[in-house]
Amino acid sequence: MIELSDETATHDFAACLASQVAAGDVIGLSGALGVGKTVLARAFIRALTRPDEIVPSPTFTLMQHYDGARLAVYHYDLYRVQSDTEVQELGFDDAMANGVSLVEWPERAPIPQTKKRLDILMEEVPAADLEKRHLKITAGEDWTERLQTVLEAFRAMTND
Repeated sequence: MIELSDETATHDFAACLASQVAAGDVIGLSGALGVGKTVLARAFIRALTRPDEIVPSPTFTLMQHYDGARLAVYHYDLYRVQSDTEVQELGFDDAMANGVSLVEWPERAPIPQTKKRLDILMEEVPAADLEKRHLKITAGEDWTERLQTVLEAFRAMTND
């Protein structure tokens, strides 16, 4: 379990994560409404594009596309998805092949469990600071070493 003490730590973790992504990766962000999934997603996208990138929540559009310097980012918000067909109409298969897919609410659609998938469950810390979050991470086989690199970089940033 990883602890994020505040929004700055969330941004730092997102930057460390973004440094290790590769084409075909699928990153699922789960957790209750208001837990910080979109905050993490925005920081992740800005780390791959530019710091001032405008990153609206795709709650109503369901998907936003960004061209990063290294690879494309497809940001999905599946909270409002009504059927599996909607996800396929969004070009999810193409996104998986050509860039990194960042998916909020992945449990709402049949997102494939592949060796390139990383799932992050964000939870509020009970009776703690309002900004503190815990992350529970489940990593596919391709993420084993990369996730260790992410965690080492994050710990180095937060221990300074």
